[in-house]
Amino acid sequence: MTRRSQALRYGLAAILAGMLLACGGGGDGAGLPAPPPVTDVPSDWATFQHDAAHTGFVNVRFDPSQFSRIWSWSRPAGDPEPIGGINSVATGSGKVFVSKDIYFGQGALYALNESDGSLSWTYSLGAMASAGPPAFAAGIVYVPSTDPTEHCVIWAVDSTNGTYRYKMPSACQWSAFLAPTVLGGSVLHTSQAGAVYSYSSADGSLQWSAPAGAYDQATPAADGLRVYQYGFNASGPALGLFDKTTGALTASIADPFASGFSGYSMFSAPMLGSMGNAIVFSGGGFSGRAASSSEQFESRILVSYDLARKAVAWRSANAYLTHPAIASGAIYAARNAPATLDVMSESDGHLLWSWTPPTADTSFHRNIVVTRNLAFVSTDANVYAIDLNTHQAVWQYGKPGMLAISAASILYIATGATVSDGNLVAIKLK
Repeated sequence: MTRRSQALRYGLAAILAGMLLACGGGGDGAGLPAPPPVTDVPSDWATFQHDAAHTGFVNVRFDPSQFSRIWSWSRPAGDPEPIGGINSVATGSGKVFVSKDIYFGQGALYALNESDGSLSWTYSLGAMASAGPPAFAAGIVYVPSTDPTEHCVIWAVDSTNGTYRYKMPSACQWSAFLAPTVLGGSVLHTSQAGAVYSYSSADGSLQWSAPAGAYDQATPAADGLRVYQYGFNASGPALGLFDKTTGALTASIADPFASGFSGYSMFSAPMLGSMGNAIVFSGGGFSGRAASSSEQFESRILVSYDLARKAVAWRSANAYLTHPAIASGAIYAARNAPATLDVMSESDGHLLWSWTPPTADTSFHRNIVVTRNLAFVSTDANVYAIDLNTHQAVWQYGKPGMLAISAASILYIATGATVSDGNLVAIKLK
């Protein structure tokens, strides 16, 4: 399906702690800094790539010999719209939250019990042109949608019983989405019409909005001080830094490497590192599909921005397709032609080590999730767990897809290599 024409338009403590980690020695992987202290359980998968920094990092060690598939779930039948998919998931309060990916169909948000996949509740969005992935924070699920008359809102739904709390409107045209980003009393959202919005998580009231030159399939990163969004302004592509309280643009760091833009989608979010840096895909993406569950066509280089100097620190030597992850001073990203998982130094981008999948797996897709001892990656045929010490695959599951790990130590695979097939698989990790 061809997208319709669309309109233009990371506290400080975390940075300091990350800088201390980056200075450590030894570690789980060869040549990597010491990892952060182990936690007893992971935190919930709150938004795109886990957290407001979009790191894809889950601070737990897992034993692959304990992995087991515990249940699966399929999108209910009966809606004749053409996608038939589901979006990437969020978790919280012992539930996994799943929204339908639709193209002019009946929107719905489902809450499944993590223990067995049984349905806890359903919240109907009604007739919608599109709906995006959910986010979770403090007992509320947030899900974005576009209605058939081009009105976009984020719905806030009570995670316990699936009742309406409030909704937050934004300017849009025909949008696909990444999950909103929620941090410190603010619900942050990047509109397809080019602006970043900050809403109060207490009642959904608008705190501020600011032009960012972004498109759909984007979400900002945030810390206690600032909000970060890559976009395209009058001077060209740049990473914008916005005051988290007021929305004032405090800096715009130019990207000298982007070579053209489709004018449709971003398919990315800034990823905040441990060295006062932000890593961003250079340029935009395009899938040719009006689907929030779809994957972009383009492979793109990664650019690391030094946030203190307000300057580019380095760019990757290769172009990558998968949403990257970052942990213990290393960046994990996968590329194709040939299919290779690269692990790069966060400090300067140099290659630390690589992993190549079996020849039957021809390409990498979707996102990467990293734990203290494993990297989870998806190819066109399988999901693999790669040991960070031995650099070998120690587990695989025969369906690719979008990955998430919950506080209950369950790996979720929203299956489908490049677009959702409507199914969700739950793998118990411990």
